[in-house]
This record gives sequence, C-alpha cells and structure tokens, in this order.
Amino acid sequence: MGKHPRSVKVPQGDLSNIHNLVSMQDLKLVGLKSHDCHILMQQLLLVAIRGILPKNVKETITHLCAFFSSICSKAIDPLRLDELQAEVVIILCQLEMFSLHHFLTS
Repeated sequence: MGKHPRSVKVPQGDLSNIHNLVSMQDLKLVGLKSHDCHILMQQLLLVAIRGILPKNVKETITHLCAFFSSICSKAIDPLRLDELQAEVVIILCQLEMFSLHHFLTS
C-alpha cells in the first residue's frame, strides 16, 4: 500500500509538515493552507492517482494539474490565455461526465 505520511519527502519549503496534516483516524487531510493545496494539486495528486483510476480519468486529472501549474507560474504568456481557457472548459466538462457516469452506474 502507500507510504506512511511521515516518510513522504518533498523539497524543503514546498509543503507544510505533511504528517501534521494527515488524520489517520479519518483518512483525511486537515488544516491545509492554500499553498499546500497548490502543491498537492500540481505535484502529489498525480502520484496518488497512479494505478487506481481508469486511464481516461487519470489523463483528465493530469490535464487539470497541468492547467493549475500553468496559471500558478510566476509568468503567464498572455497569448496562451485563450488556449488555457479553452482547455479548462474541456477538462471541467470531462470531469462532469465522469461524475455523472459514476452516479448513473452506481
């Protein structure tokens, strides 16, 4: 199974002490700061979903993470803004379809 939260290593300063953010009783992340959420979304989520979700869902989440990386970078090329907007619309539609499919087949 997965590693214990105390053994997860991230670059120094990238994420609060993650073991303080994990509730092993509830199996939840608690007390996250906005920066922690950014790091989780841009870097750690991709590792967490590897091998547990269907390929099309993983690809969509990977595109969502790439979108967040793009808009959270220090500089955004203004010429890419229309492209990014079009991409996120498609990503959100795909996520909605996956959710709807899940509820219809459950």
